[in-house]
Amino acid sequence: MDYAAVHPLFSCKPLDGYNSMNKPIKIGDTAKRFAALLVDRYISRVTYYITGWELFIVLDNGSEIRICTAEVRIPEQENWLTRLATPPFDLQEGNETEDTASAIAVFNVINSFPITDVLITNEGTLELRFAAGRSIFFPGIVEGVDWTWQVDRNGTNLVTCDSGPLFGHPDFIKN
Repeated sequence: MDYAAVHPLFSCKPLDGYNSMNKPIKIGDTAKRFAALLVDRYISRVTYYITGWELFIVLDNGSEIRICTAEVRIPEQENWLTRLATPPFDLQEGNETEDTASAIAVFNVINSFPITDVLITNEGTLELRFAAGRSIFFPGIVEGVDWTWQVDRNGTNLVTCDSGPLFGHPDFIKN
């Protein structure tokens, strides 16, 4: 799916296996590199579109990491959805109730809790863990989309999860 075509403000341009500049990369190495970049940093702002999310993290040198993702998931999401389906919330009638639950969790950590760890599953799901036991997930496989998440730094793509497999920019792989 071309997110920019669906929503012109969603400016993430995925790396993919079709681009000869980008190479398949190992999950463990990628998680270690992300941890080195992101641990002790905070999500500083979030943009939500019906077609995806952008989360921004400012580094010490002022550069910015952007995570573009088709979906954000949270632990115990079913419990959240059950609670949001009862008064005073009763959000079942609304649009994208899963995204509403995820937004509450994301806004709970924004500028409040630092990232403490970064994990990537064998299926490509990216997990950010935060202080106080909080975490959010970016699924590696999402039905109906070609790529599920990507990370860039100041507009330069670092890694894209292409529905499971990870592809990385050569500069990110060698550093």
